[in-house]
Order: sequence, then structure tokens, then C-alpha cells
Amino acid sequence: MIYVGFDPGLGGAIASCETRGNKVLSASVEKMPEGPEDIKQAFLQRITTAIGAGGAIQTERIRIAVERVGARLSRNADGTDRKIGIASIAKLIRNAGHIEGILVGLGFKPNIVQPRVWQGHFGLLMPKKDYPDKSPDWIYSEKKRRCRDLAAKCFPDIKPALWKGDALLLAEYCRRLHEGGLTK
Repeated sequence: MIYVGFDPGLGGAIASCETRGNKVLSASVEKMPEGPEDIKQAFLQRITTAIGAGGAIQTERIRIAVERVGARLSRNADGTDRKIGIASIAKLIRNAGHIEGILVGLGFKPNIVQPRVWQGHFGLLMPKKDYPDKSPDWIYSEKKRRCRDLAAKCFPDIKPALWKGDALLLAEYCRRLHEGGLTK
């Protein structure tokens, strides 16, 4: 089976792992490409072992998790609204739309997963109330570090980096979801 995780965020990535039984045969991750054609090509490169004779994609051998995105305001340490550029929000949502459109167009039914769900599964939630003396930036950075560190444990052959963690853990979450290791 091939499990693919999409982190459509502005610094996002696409990750995949191929398994046989409970054994991970290979795993890889790359930064999220820009534009629908580049996203499609990056995805197709990850699933080459599931492309049969004549170029037909064996969709039954591939499972996909895409992180659900949404625009939400965050707060600065002083409680004021953080300025988020409308262009940044538009790019984020456009990226997610491209990913979902490409996958559905290729015949897949991806799992669209709330960050709170997959992060909760791995014990990565960090509610502000538990860290009252920490800034939102610190909490965000610490969560990214924890994702990176856990991804490094799950995929020891991949050099850790902050931008890789979410996509790798989404692929791992997808693997556990479809191999019976958790419920939706």
C-alpha cells in the first residue's frame, strides 16, 4: 500500500510511505509544489509503483490524507489580532482546492482530516490554556518541533526538518487509519 499525506499550508509538503504489511519499505517528502500541474506531477511521482500497464492507476493500492485548511485569525502575545494577508489566505485555500480537485479527478476519495484530529491522535495538541505564559508564536513553533521529532521517530531514514513533520505524520495517520490502528 502507498499512503500519502498532503499538508497544503504555505510552507507545506507532500509525503508518502509505501508499506508491505506493517513494514515501511520506503518514505519520502518534498515541499509542496506551486500550481496544479506541479502538484499533480509530484503526486504521480509518489505513486509510480501503483501505476499498472497502460498507465492505469491502481487506486485501490493508494490511501490519501489531506489536512483540512481554513482561514482563522490568530492573536499576538498582547491579545491583538495578528495581521494575515488576504493573499496568503487565498493561496492556502487555492492550494487545498487544487489538491482535492486533482485527487478527485484521478479517481481518489481522499480523507480530509482536521488538524485537531490527526494531531490529537499523536498527542500533539497544545491548548493555550495549558501554556498561559507562552506566546502563540512559541506554541506554534513548539508544536512544529514536536511534529518534526515524532516524524523522525516514525521515519528514521528521513532527515528531520520543521516543514516535513506535518505531511509525514499525515501519511502515518492515514496508514494507521486504513490498517485498523485507529478509528475515524
